[in-house]
Parts: sequence; structure tokens; C-alpha cells
Amino acid sequence: MRSTAIRSDAPPVRRRTVRRALLAVLLVVGLAAAGPAERLTDPVFGLAVPVPTQSIPPAPATLMAACPDLTNARWDRKAWVFGQVEAPDRTLTLIAGQFVDRRQPATREQDAKGAIVLRQGDTCRLFGPAREVFDYGDDAIDPADLRRLAMDAVTRLRAAMGGATQLRAALDKAKATPTSERSRVLVDALAQPHPVQ
Repeated sequence: MRSTAIRSDAPPVRRRTVRRALLAVLLVVGLAAAGPAERLTDPVFGLAVPVPTQSIPPAPATLMAACPDLTNARWDRKAWVFGQVEAPDRTLTLIAGQFVDRRQPATREQDAKGAIVLRQGDTCRLFGPAREVFDYGDDAIDPADLRRLAMDAVTRLRAAMGGATQLRAALDKAKATPTSERSRVLVDALAQPHPVQ
């Protein structure tokens, strides 16, 4: 029986070739085990976004626990944070993700509409669909907070998409660029200065 180990007296080229092949196999196996990056629909513009990223992290368990209305008897929710602003007495969080069927956890549905979660002290209120709140506002949400949330959401999407140019191209391709008549807060957020990337 012939040994498959690399002999120490084997030519250096052969050793390098075998090492490269072994590293390539390990890389492919590692990538297969990791699985493909998950893609979600962002709740503001409807763009497909890879998650999790540094800019779009999973929603913390504390948010899910503090807001029982995020789930119901049949559906649980797996959510990511697409934007967040904090004030001394309140936090606004923009979330979207997936609904998970409690009876069959493998059954998931995209939550493309998302929600804006307002936490004040021990209370938690949901507003949505998120895009409609940005378009029309809500009397319960301070307009300044909504503008800051829109700016944070755009900043996070820019980072997740690879920069402002890539985000603008994705918006143009999807015909999802907001118009000023209805979405002034989103138009202004997209016009905000951004670091050159």
C-alpha cells in the first residue's frame, strides 16, 4: 500500500501543489459548512441585503422580550436592526427579518414590511409598515426622531451595500428611489453627506 503523506524529500513544487490543493479543499468545506449569506428585504426601500453585517446586526433578545406584540401564538420573529436612535426617555428601532412558524420552525416567511418599535420606559409600541411611517409620519413619533432614524437606516444600508454609490445604484435598478412629494424624510436622508468609500 502506498502512503499518501508528502515525503520530505519530495520536490518543493509538489509539496506546494499538494498544500494548495489541501487548503482549497478545506476552504470549500468550510464555506459549505458556513452556508450562504442570508439575504433579507430591507423594510424601507425593499432591497435585498446580506445579513448579519456589522451595520445590520440581529435584534437583541432584550428588544424581543420587552415587546411581546412582536410575536403571536403562531408566529415567532427573527429580526435584525436596520436603524436605531436613542433619546434620554425613548428608543426607536427599525426592524425587519423573518416570521418563524412555531409549529414548523423550518417554515419562515420574509417580513419585508418591517416595523418601527418605540420603547419608552416599560412600554413598547409597534408602528408599521415601516415605509408608510417614513412616508406619512405618525403623531406618536417625534418628527425629529423619525428623521434621525431615516438617516441611521440609510447609513446602515450604505455600509451593508458597500457604499453610497452602490446603494444609489441598487435603488435606481429597483426603481425604489423615494420621491420628495411623499417621502421627504427619506429623500433628505439619502442626500445627507457620507464618507467617501
